[in-house]
Amino acid sequence: MKNVVFNDTGREIEFKPDRLLDEYRKLTAQDLKAEFSAATLSPRNCPACLSNQQAKAFDKFGFAYVECRSCGTVYMSPAPRDEAIRQHYLTSASSRFWQDNLSKATEDKRIEKIYAPRLQWILDMTREYLPRAKKLASINDKNKSFVQGLARTAQFEQKLVINPYFEAPDLPGARQSVDVVLAFETLDYAADIDRLIGDIKNLLVPGGLSFITTISISGFDQQVLWENSNAIFPPDRINVFSRKGLLQLFGRHGFEVLEYSTPGILDLDVIRHALAKDRDLPIPRFVKNLISEGNEQVFKDFQQFLQVNKLSSFVRILLRKGE
Repeated sequence: MKNVVFNDTGREIEFKPDRLLDEYRKLTAQDLKAEFSAATLSPRNCPACLSNQQAKAFDKFGFAYVECRSCGTVYMSPAPRDEAIRQHYLTSASSRFWQDNLSKATEDKRIEKIYAPRLQWILDMTREYLPRAKKLASINDKNKSFVQGLARTAQFEQKLVINPYFEAPDLPGARQSVDVVLAFETLDYAADIDRLIGDIKNLLVPGGLSFITTISISGFDQQVLWENSNAIFPPDRINVFSRKGLLQLFGRHGFEVLEYSTPGILDLDVIRHALAKDRDLPIPRFVKNLISEGNEQVFKDFQQFLQVNKLSSFVRILLRKGE
Protein backbone atom coordinates (compact mmCIF):
# COMPACT_ATOMS: atom_id res chain seq x y z
CA MET A 1 0.00 0.00 0.00
CA LYS A 2 1.46 3.33 -1.09
CA ASN A 3 2.00 6.23 1.31
CA VAL A 4 2.91 9.54 -0.32
CA VAL A 5 4.64 12.41 1.51
CA PHE A 6 4.58 16.05 0.35
CA ASN A 7 7.55 18.31 0.98
CA ASP A 8 5.35 21.38 1.27
CA THR A 9 3.77 23.74 3.78
CA GLY A 10 0.69 25.93 3.84
CA ARG A 11 -1.38 28.32 5.92
CA GLU A 12 -5.01 27.64 6.79
CA ILE A 13 -5.97 31.27 6.22
CA GLU A 14 -4.93 30.95 2.55
CA PHE A 15 -7.73 28.43 2.01
CA LYS A 16 -10.27 29.64 4.59
CA PRO A 17 -9.98 33.37 5.39
CA ASP A 18 -11.42 34.05 8.84
CA ARG A 19 -14.00 36.62 7.84
CA LEU A 20 -15.38 34.57 4.96
CA LEU A 21 -15.30 31.29 6.85
CA ASP A 22 -17.05 32.82 9.85
CA GLU A 23 -19.77 34.22 7.58
CA TYR A 24 -20.15 30.87 5.83
CA ARG A 25 -20.52 29.04 9.14
CA LYS A 26 -23.03 31.64 10.35
CA LEU A 27 -25.13 31.29 7.18
CA THR A 28 -24.92 27.50 7.35
CA ALA A 29 -26.17 27.46 10.94
CA GLN A 30 -29.09 29.68 9.95
CA ASP A 31 -29.95 27.52 6.94
CA LEU A 32 -29.89 24.31 8.92
CA LYS A 33 -32.37 25.61 11.48
CA ALA A 34 -34.87 26.01 8.66
CA GLU A 35 -33.94 22.89 6.71
CA PHE A 36 -33.25 20.17 9.26
CA SER A 37 -35.93 19.85 11.91
CA ALA A 38 -35.91 16.95 14.37
CA ALA A 39 -38.65 15.27 12.34
CA THR A 40 -36.41 15.15 9.24
CA LEU A 41 -33.46 13.48 11.00
CA SER A 42 -32.91 9.75 11.43
CA PRO A 43 -30.64 7.88 13.86
CA ARG A 44 -28.02 5.68 12.24
CA ASN A 45 -25.28 3.20 13.00
CA CYS A 46 -21.61 3.86 12.33
CA PRO A 47 -21.22 4.59 8.60
CA ALA A 48 -17.82 2.88 8.61
CA CYS A 49 -18.15 -0.39 10.54
CA LEU A 50 -21.97 -0.47 11.05
CA SER A 51 -21.64 -0.82 14.83
CA ASN A 52 -24.52 0.53 16.92
CA GLN A 53 -22.24 1.10 19.91
CA GLN A 54 -21.67 4.84 20.25
CA ALA A 55 -20.79 7.51 22.78
CA LYS A 56 -21.64 11.20 22.80
CA ALA A 57 -18.86 13.23 21.17
CA PHE A 58 -20.04 16.84 20.87
CA ASP A 59 -22.66 19.13 19.32
CA LYS A 60 -22.25 21.34 16.26
CA PHE A 61 -24.85 23.99 15.41
CA GLY A 62 -27.14 22.22 17.87
CA PHE A 63 -26.82 18.81 16.16
CA ALA A 64 -25.37 15.77 17.90
CA TYR A 65 -22.19 13.97 16.88
CA VAL A 66 -21.30 10.58 18.32
CA GLU A 67 -18.12 8.48 18.39
CA CYS A 68 -18.18 4.83 17.36
CA ARG A 69 -16.93 2.68 20.23
CA SER A 70 -15.69 0.07 17.78
CA CYS A 71 -13.70 1.94 15.11
CA GLY A 72 -13.50 5.52 16.46
CA THR A 73 -15.35 7.19 13.57
CA VAL A 74 -17.21 10.37 14.54
CA TYR A 75 -20.53 11.04 12.82
CA MET A 76 -23.75 13.03 13.07
CA SER A 77 -26.67 11.04 14.44
CA PRO A 78 -29.53 11.56 13.96
CA ALA A 79 -28.78 12.92 10.49
CA PRO A 80 -30.66 14.23 7.43
CA ARG A 81 -31.24 12.11 4.34
CA ASP A 82 -29.12 12.51 1.22
CA GLU A 83 -31.84 14.28 -0.77
CA ALA A 84 -32.17 16.96 1.91
CA ILE A 85 -28.39 17.45 1.87
CA ARG A 86 -28.41 17.73 -1.92
CA GLN A 87 -31.15 20.37 -1.80
CA HIS A 88 -29.11 22.31 0.76
CA TYR A 89 -26.13 22.49 -1.59
CA LEU A 90 -28.26 23.42 -4.58
CA THR A 91 -30.49 26.08 -3.00
CA SER A 92 -29.21 27.40 0.35
CA ALA A 93 -27.83 30.87 1.00
CA SER A 94 -24.71 29.40 2.61
CA SER A 95 -23.96 27.25 -0.43
CA ARG A 96 -24.32 30.25 -2.74
CA PHE A 97 -21.99 32.20 -0.45
CA TRP A 98 -19.40 29.41 -0.69
CA GLN A 99 -19.52 29.33 -4.48
CA ASP A 100 -19.73 33.10 -5.04
CA ASN A 101 -17.43 34.38 -2.29
CA LEU A 102 -15.29 31.96 -0.29
CA SER A 103 -14.44 29.66 -3.19
CA LYS A 104 -13.59 32.50 -5.56
CA ALA A 105 -11.50 34.36 -2.97
CA THR A 106 -9.26 31.32 -2.48
CA GLU A 107 -9.44 29.84 -5.98
CA ASP A 108 -5.84 30.59 -7.01
CA LYS A 109 -4.39 29.03 -3.88
CA ARG A 110 -6.70 26.00 -4.14
CA ILE A 111 -5.66 25.44 -7.75
CA GLU A 112 -1.97 25.64 -6.80
CA LYS A 113 -2.01 23.61 -3.58
CA ILE A 114 -5.01 21.28 -4.01
CA TYR A 115 -6.46 20.94 -7.49
CA ALA A 116 -3.26 20.81 -9.57
CA PRO A 117 -1.57 18.16 -7.36
CA ARG A 118 -4.87 16.23 -7.24
CA LEU A 119 -5.15 16.15 -11.02
CA GLN A 120 -1.52 15.06 -11.35
CA TRP A 121 -2.18 12.28 -8.84
CA ILE A 122 -5.08 11.02 -10.96
CA LEU A 123 -3.04 11.10 -14.17
CA ASP A 124 0.05 9.45 -12.66
CA MET A 125 -1.74 6.66 -10.82
CA THR A 126 -4.01 5.89 -13.76
CA ARG A 127 -0.98 5.54 -16.04
CA GLU A 128 0.60 3.20 -13.48
CA TYR A 129 -2.36 1.00 -12.59
CA LEU A 130 -4.79 1.27 -15.52
CA PRO A 131 -3.07 2.75 -18.60
CA ARG A 132 -5.93 1.62 -20.87
CA ALA A 133 -8.42 3.83 -19.00
CA LYS A 134 -10.57 5.96 -21.32
CA LYS A 135 -13.68 6.86 -19.31
CA LEU A 136 -13.76 8.88 -16.09
CA ALA A 137 -16.63 10.01 -13.85
CA SER A 138 -16.69 12.47 -10.97
CA ILE A 139 -19.51 11.73 -8.54
CA ASN A 140 -21.36 14.11 -6.18
CA ASP A 141 -18.80 16.87 -6.74
CA LYS A 142 -19.04 20.33 -5.11
CA ASN A 143 -15.81 21.74 -6.57
CA LYS A 144 -16.76 23.58 -9.75
CA SER A 145 -13.24 24.88 -10.38
CA PHE A 146 -11.72 21.41 -10.19
CA VAL A 147 -14.36 19.99 -12.52
CA GLN A 148 -13.59 22.75 -15.03
CA GLY A 149 -9.89 21.87 -14.87
CA LEU A 150 -10.67 18.19 -15.22
CA ALA A 151 -12.65 18.86 -18.38
CA ARG A 152 -9.51 20.28 -20.04
CA THR A 153 -7.30 17.24 -19.50
CA ALA A 154 -6.70 15.13 -22.60
CA GLN A 155 -5.82 11.81 -20.94
CA PHE A 156 -9.43 10.55 -20.87
CA GLU A 157 -11.62 10.37 -23.96
CA GLN A 158 -14.85 10.66 -22.01
CA LYS A 159 -15.49 12.56 -18.78
CA LEU A 160 -18.78 12.57 -16.90
CA VAL A 161 -20.00 14.59 -13.94
CA ILE A 162 -22.65 12.59 -12.13
CA ASN A 163 -25.06 14.17 -9.64
CA PRO A 164 -23.06 17.41 -9.18
CA TYR A 165 -23.81 19.42 -6.04
CA PHE A 166 -23.94 22.63 -8.03
CA GLU A 167 -26.06 23.75 -10.97
CA ALA A 168 -24.45 22.26 -14.07
CA PRO A 169 -27.07 21.79 -16.81
CA ASP A 170 -24.49 21.40 -19.58
CA LEU A 171 -22.65 18.48 -17.98
CA PRO A 172 -23.72 14.94 -18.92
CA GLY A 173 -24.97 12.72 -16.14
CA ALA A 174 -25.80 9.45 -17.88
CA ARG A 175 -24.74 6.45 -15.86
CA GLN A 176 -22.52 3.91 -17.59
CA SER A 177 -19.51 1.78 -16.81
CA VAL A 178 -16.32 3.79 -16.46
CA ASP A 179 -12.66 3.06 -15.77
CA VAL A 180 -12.10 5.71 -13.10
CA VAL A 181 -14.43 7.26 -10.49
CA LEU A 182 -13.53 10.37 -8.49
CA ALA A 183 -15.16 11.03 -5.10
CA PHE A 184 -13.55 14.07 -3.51
CA GLU A 185 -14.85 15.00 -0.03
CA THR A 186 -18.11 13.21 -0.92
CA LEU A 187 -17.82 10.67 1.89
CA ASP A 188 -17.87 13.62 4.29
CA TYR A 189 -21.45 14.65 3.56
CA ALA A 190 -23.15 11.42 2.44
CA ALA A 191 -25.80 10.10 4.82
CA ASP A 192 -26.00 6.65 3.20
CA ILE A 193 -22.35 5.71 2.84
CA ASP A 194 -22.98 2.12 1.78
CA ARG A 195 -25.16 3.33 -1.06
CA LEU A 196 -22.47 5.79 -2.17
CA ILE A 197 -19.70 3.18 -2.11
CA GLY A 198 -22.05 0.74 -3.85
CA ASP A 199 -22.72 3.33 -6.57
CA ILE A 200 -18.98 3.80 -7.07
CA LYS A 201 -18.45 0.06 -7.30
CA ASN A 202 -21.32 -0.38 -9.76
CA LEU A 203 -20.01 2.42 -11.97
CA LEU A 204 -16.56 0.87 -12.24
CA VAL A 205 -15.48 -1.75 -14.72
CA PRO A 206 -13.67 -4.77 -13.21
CA GLY A 207 -10.21 -3.58 -12.17
CA GLY A 208 -11.39 0.04 -12.26
CA LEU A 209 -9.92 2.71 -9.98
CA SER A 210 -11.54 5.10 -7.50
CA PHE A 211 -9.76 8.21 -6.20
CA ILE A 212 -11.10 9.45 -2.86
CA THR A 213 -10.23 12.30 -0.50
CA THR A 214 -11.65 13.05 2.94
CA ILE A 215 -10.53 14.18 6.38
CA SER A 216 -9.97 11.76 9.23
CA ILE A 217 -10.73 12.07 12.91
CA SER A 218 -7.51 10.08 13.41
CA GLY A 219 -5.53 13.08 12.14
CA PHE A 220 -3.45 15.18 14.50
CA ASP A 221 -5.32 18.48 14.37
CA GLN A 222 -8.74 16.80 14.68
CA GLN A 223 -7.58 14.76 17.68
CA VAL A 224 -6.16 17.86 19.36
CA LEU A 225 -9.01 20.27 18.62
CA TRP A 226 -11.89 17.74 18.76
CA GLU A 227 -15.14 19.68 19.39
CA ASN A 228 -13.28 22.96 18.74
CA SER A 229 -12.40 21.99 15.17
CA ASN A 230 -13.79 24.46 12.64
CA ALA A 231 -13.63 21.73 9.99
CA ILE A 232 -16.43 19.65 11.51
CA PHE A 233 -20.01 20.87 11.14
CA PRO A 234 -23.12 19.78 9.23
CA PRO A 235 -23.77 19.17 6.47
CA ASP A 236 -20.22 19.60 5.09
CA ARG A 237 -18.92 16.90 7.39
CA ILE A 238 -21.54 14.66 8.92
CA ASN A 239 -18.96 11.84 8.76
CA VAL A 240 -15.40 12.11 10.05
CA PHE A 241 -13.93 8.66 9.59
CA SER A 242 -11.12 7.07 11.53
CA ARG A 243 -8.38 5.31 9.58
CA LYS A 244 -9.56 1.98 11.01
CA GLY A 245 -13.12 2.75 9.96
CA LEU A 246 -12.18 3.70 6.39
CA LEU A 247 -10.23 0.49 5.87
CA GLN A 248 -13.14 -1.54 7.25
CA LEU A 249 -15.59 0.28 4.97
CA PHE A 250 -13.60 -0.37 1.79
CA GLY A 251 -12.85 -3.95 2.78
CA ARG A 252 -16.55 -4.63 3.36
CA HIS A 253 -17.25 -3.57 -0.22
CA GLY A 254 -14.46 -5.70 -1.66
CA PHE A 255 -12.05 -2.93 -2.73
CA GLU A 256 -8.28 -3.29 -2.72
CA VAL A 257 -6.58 -0.27 -1.16
CA LEU A 258 -3.65 0.66 -3.42
CA GLU A 259 -2.82 3.89 -1.58
CA TYR A 260 -3.68 5.34 1.81
CA SER A 261 -1.78 8.57 2.35
CA THR A 262 -2.21 11.55 4.64
CA PRO A 263 -0.29 14.25 2.74
CA GLY A 264 -1.80 17.08 4.77
CA ILE A 265 0.21 20.28 5.14
CA LEU A 266 -1.97 22.21 7.59
CA ASP A 267 -2.31 20.27 10.86
CA LEU A 268 0.02 22.39 12.99
CA ASP A 269 -1.01 25.61 11.32
CA VAL A 270 -4.68 24.84 11.97
CA ILE A 271 -3.93 24.41 15.69
CA ARG A 272 -1.66 27.47 15.76
CA HIS A 273 -4.41 29.52 14.12
CA ALA A 274 -7.05 28.24 16.56
CA LEU A 275 -4.84 29.16 19.53
CA ALA A 276 -4.20 32.62 18.13
CA LYS A 277 -7.96 33.20 18.12
CA ASP A 278 -8.53 31.68 21.57
CA ARG A 279 -5.58 31.26 23.93
CA ASP A 280 -7.79 29.37 26.41
CA LEU A 281 -8.52 26.42 24.15
CA PRO A 282 -7.97 23.10 26.01
CA ILE A 283 -4.86 22.10 24.07
CA PRO A 284 -2.34 19.56 25.45
CA ARG A 285 0.65 21.31 27.01
CA PHE A 286 3.12 19.54 24.71
CA VAL A 287 1.30 20.89 21.64
CA LYS A 288 1.14 24.41 23.09
CA ASN A 289 4.85 24.27 23.80
CA LEU A 290 5.61 22.88 20.35
CA ILE A 291 3.79 25.80 18.74
CA SER A 292 5.14 28.53 21.03
CA GLU A 293 8.76 27.33 21.14
CA GLY A 294 9.15 25.76 17.71
CA ASN A 295 10.37 27.43 14.52
CA GLU A 296 9.40 26.93 10.90
CA GLN A 297 11.86 24.06 10.47
CA VAL A 298 10.41 22.29 13.51
CA PHE A 299 6.90 22.77 12.13
CA LYS A 300 7.94 21.42 8.74
CA ASP A 301 9.69 18.39 10.29
CA PHE A 302 6.71 17.63 12.53
CA GLN A 303 4.25 17.90 9.66
CA GLN A 304 6.41 15.51 7.64
CA PHE A 305 6.42 13.11 10.61
CA LEU A 306 2.62 13.16 10.54
CA GLN A 307 2.58 12.41 6.83
CA VAL A 308 5.10 9.58 7.02
CA ASN A 309 3.14 7.90 9.80
CA LYS A 310 -0.32 8.55 8.28
CA LEU A 311 -1.30 10.84 11.14
CA SER A 312 -2.34 13.98 9.26
CA SER A 313 -6.06 14.68 9.01
CA PHE A 314 -6.21 15.05 5.21
CA VAL A 315 -6.50 11.64 3.57
CA ARG A 316 -6.22 10.55 -0.03
CA ILE A 317 -7.07 7.01 -1.03
CA LEU A 318 -6.79 4.96 -4.21
CA LEU A 319 -9.04 1.92 -4.51
CA ARG A 320 -9.20 -0.85 -7.10
CA LYS A 321 -12.30 -2.90 -7.82
CA GLY A 322 -11.79 -6.65 -8.10
CA GLU A 323 -11.55 -8.25 -11.51
